[in-house]
Amino acid sequence: TAVGQFLTRVSGWLRSNTGEWCASYWDRFFGMVGFAGSMLGEPSGLHGEFLRYGIDAITIRGSAVDFSHGIGDLLVNVERMVRSLSNLEGHLHHGFFLYMM
Repeated sequence: TAVGQFLTRVSGWLRSNTGEWCASYWDRFFGMVGFAGSMLGEPSGLHGEFLRYGIDAITIRGSAVDFSHGIGDLLVNVERMVRSLSNLEGHLHHGFFLYMM
């Protein structure tokens, strides 16, 4: 959200332009503000798509293979998959879990 991006920028500026103890204080303060803000609104991020359908958690299992890429690449691909399914749901006006059955 725009507010979250603004708080991230302000936090970064304060961290780079104040002393270490003050930067630590602002990091904790903005973390608290972000937590309080998340309690007021709807779920944001990727998990929000699953919560609308009562899916509290998903499990992703991998098999042991020779994988030369890092865990970051795997997580980026998982995020893309979930976003794609969310976009598909928006276009078809149905829950994507119906297509996986």
